[in-house]
Amino acid sequence: MLGLPCVNPLGTLIAAHDSFRDWGEAEGNTKTSAGKLLWMRAGAFTHFGLATLEFSGYASMAMGAFGEAGGAFGEAGRAPEVPRVRHYTSRAGLEGIRNDGAINASRAFGPGRPLGVDVETQPFGPEADNIFGQGGPRARMGALSDEAFVEFDAPEGMISTPYTGAPNTARIVSDGPFDISGLNPTYRVVPFWKRFWW
Repeated sequence: MLGLPCVNPLGTLIAAHDSFRDWGEAEGNTKTSAGKLLWMRAGAFTHFGLATLEFSGYASMAMGAFGEAGGAFGEAGRAPEVPRVRHYTSRAGLEGIRNDGAINASRAFGPGRPLGVDVETQPFGPEADNIFGQGGPRARMGALSDEAFVEFDAPEGMISTPYTGAPNTARIVSDGPFDISGLNPTYRVVPFWKRFWW
């Protein structure tokens, strides 16, 4: 912190004012000796210097408090990043999802597994299988198509689905079409050149 702690700002101001007043009177008095005039000047500058130091200390404290409050406000005001998920589908399927604002639920393979919508969670893998049928959503998680996908905010209550063979997959449990209209969906057709890019 710059400056001295300002314990009595009013007293500091009065002392600085009085010392400057005395100096001014001494300068205007023709009978004032050179020694006394020098003493008055030194006193005025000393009090002025102390006042500057003390008030700069006050200013530093105020700015520090303001900065801390601003930092706290910034942390509190910053919205946490919402995780996203992707559901892979065909071009026709993507158009249907876009028009309905919902994804039809499907039955998972295996007994006792609930109806729902299969998604990939972050971090996402490549958007399409390569020309050898490797690495993309069909190969790594058993998606029926990798022509397109819809990406949206991850809802609560998803269940992990390690049986797909991919570590970052989940199922959104739903007995019927799952509404994604309020989950900031984005729709994307995967370009064909993606199959040659990696």
